[in-house]
Amino acid sequence: MIKAGATDESNAFLILAVIHGSVAATMKKARSNGELAAAVKTPEYERQNTGLVDEINSHEKKMDECIQRYQNSILSMNYAVLYARAGMGTVNADNYR
Repeated sequence: MIKAGATDESNAFLILAVIHGSVAATMKKARSNGELAAAVKTPEYERQNTGLVDEINSHEKKMDECIQRYQNSILSMNYAVLYARAGMGTVNADNYR
């Protein structure tokens, strides 16, 4: 929320940004303190966690995209197009015939 500069807790884009940011932060912490080992090997099971960095980067990228979409949606709410008709016969055309 601080990174987006917002306080709107009900916006779907911000909710998704918080989720992706939380996942990325949790995975970073788990990787740094050893909870997510690079490889797990038991007699009946073996797994390599080689894509952790890519997955963390993916979540951070999705978080940034959601924040950008939120900021764009705020800008579009404050955007208005002025519209007017001018010239002979465009306004109250029946009166000019």
